[in-house]
Amino acid sequence: MRKVIGAVIAGLLATVTLVGPGAAGANAKLKECDRTGKVTAGKIARFGQDVTEYAQVAELAKQFYTKGETFKKSKTKSGFYVETYVAVKKSRVKIGGNTYTLPKKTVFFVECYGQSKAGPLYSSLKPIAVFAKKLTISVQTTAKNPGGVVTRYALINPIGKKSQTYKVTVSETETRFSSTEKLNVTPYVGKNAGKCFYPRAGYVNSKGKSATTKK
Repeated sequence: MRKVIGAVIAGLLATVTLVGPGAAGANAKLKECDRTGKVTAGKIARFGQDVTEYAQVAELAKQFYTKGETFKKSKTKSGFYVETYVAVKKSRVKIGGNTYTLPKKTVFFVECYGQSKAGPLYSSLKPIAVFAKKLTISVQTTAKNPGGVVTRYALINPIGKKSQTYKVTVSETETRFSSTEKLNVTPYVGKNAGKCFYPRAGYVNSKGKSATTKK
């Protein structure tokens, strides 16, 4: 058993076993998760790779979404999803029935993850601290489609099909998480961060000050 003080995930080294999106996402027979999002508060912008600074969002955004409007997936000819979104103000979005509360300047993608190689795939949100040094995302999941959060350091999601609330704080150097209930915490490992997951179960206390992970 290994204790992770402060609920900080920072590239734990271990034997690599592909789980979550690393393995489940590679199975072409699995049904695609729900990537459709609906804005319930705030304002979301969709933009391309030409936006490198937050000040450019208003000018170069391809589309804006406000309360009641939906944003949907699309693919390139090669089959890759290309949408990048940013919260222009503090916003709430529903993705696959899960509610994500996003601070202003949150850049994010909508992805899928699996809790096992056999699937099914569930909705997840991938926030990136590009325009802000630190972001705290609040998640309210639905039991039918328990939403996850994917960061550059870990996959965080409910254990099984469960409705619960948790928070994830991301920065360029770490991922912190807090919840009053147990969470699955699957750190990235290996030289290519973001490609491999090492399966562990995680627990955090109500104040999010400590976490315990185990095989």
